[in-house]
Amino acid sequence: TSELLLQKRASTKITFPNVWTNTCCSHPLHGMEPNEVDGVEDVKDGSVGGVRNAAVRKLGHELGMDKGELETMSDEFKFLTR
Repeated sequence: TSELLLQKRASTKITFPNVWTNTCCSHPLHGMEPNEVDGVEDVKDGSVGGVRNAAVRKLGHELGMDKGELETMSDEFKFLTR
């Protein structure tokens, strides 16, 4: 299915209080292991493994999802990037 998990930001947030938004987002960070930064060729061919690594990190941080759990469910997730 094509589902997207949303959350409503807290009313106490300084920016965009009470606004519905995607549940988990971030930016790839330099110096992380595994690498989170993709090169131009990665973006061109759509492999973007670095962005996927960043998403796995943030899913653990924001939703408490275990990296091993995410790896076993990798076919169930579509990692989106711009």
